[in-house]
Amino acid sequence: GSWLSMIWPISIVFFLKNKRFKYTKIIYFIFSALILYCIFLTNSKDTFIAIFIPLLFLFKFSTIKYLLFITIFLFFIFLIASNALMDIFQKILALITNLNNLNNFIDMKWSQINNFFPRIDIWRVSILAILEKPILGWGVSSFPFIYSYYKYSFVSDNIQHSHNLFFELSINYGIFSSVIIFGLIIKVIVDSSKIILNKNKHILDKAWWLSVLVFMFNHMFDVTYYDIRISLLFWIMLAGLKCIFEEDKESKLSI
Repeated sequence: GSWLSMIWPISIVFFLKNKRFKYTKIIYFIFSALILYCIFLTNSKDTFIAIFIPLLFLFKFSTIKYLLFITIFLFFIFLIASNALMDIFQKILALITNLNNLNNFIDMKWSQINNFFPRIDIWRVSILAILEKPILGWGVSSFPFIYSYYKYSFVSDNIQHSHNLFFELSINYGIFSSVIIFGLIIKVIVDSSKIILNKNKHILDKAWWLSVLVFMFNHMFDVTYYDIRISLLFWIMLAGLKCIFEEDKESKLSI
């Protein structure tokens, strides 16, 4: 899902670049549609949200279109959470009809939330681990042992990482190493955005920047960096943003 969402903005741009309706435009449309379809097959909530990020930057929206876009987005999120919302609603109804169920309702509440969104407990353990060893960290591949020690008794999942890249680096190497690495990455993204988001800038550069942004968004909820396709693609794209920034800087100096 992370890899597909990174190439999603670029596929949209190649479709938009072809103004005339030729056979290549049909191919790009099919290619983009297949990427979108495969993203839905991943059943990943953060990847679903990442679909909408490029649309905000690549398409020109009026106020009405923005409202329509937000409405569709919220409805989409509601559909994802509908099963959990219905379950909670039924529990509330049962609680109103029988107040004796209050204690059972409170006891079951956290386990139900954890079943729907298990990252909450994973992040709780991650924060505890970072606070315990903030400077040097715990070492590489230590999170499975940390989680097995700090997790709640009702959790039976075998968790291998912290599902957040910042937490993952902080746990393995210490929070200072994580801040330095993330600080450099964010600096490249921010510096390049001042150039790329310019109205006159090429739309492909925007897609390139959006791919890096989508990567950062996805890695706030999961760590797919260990897949060589994703990590290699990310560093190539980050290097591309750095080159765009440096080229613009040199062109201003030459003027």
